[in-house]
Amino acid sequence: MRHYVGIFGPPGLPTEVAEKLNKEINEILRDPDVDKAFKAQGDLPTPVSLETFAQTVSSDAKIWGGLAREMNLSTN
Repeated sequence: MRHYVGIFGPPGLPTEVAEKLNKEINEILRDPDVDKAFKAQGDLPTPVSLETFAQTVSSDAKIWGGLAREMNLSTN
């Protein structure tokens, strides 16, 4: 099972703002000290594009949402 951490913006966030945030965050994740800190916790920082992250979230939502429905799970 994979896990990931991401930052989500509000609906209607301008594309140029999302792209700028993504660029800056990816640069931070490429910093050797940041990389080392993540790896010390057992995490692997992986800079990705907005499109790749959106595809990952969408794919996982379909998989886990389907499983939750099969098991009749719901939020409280």
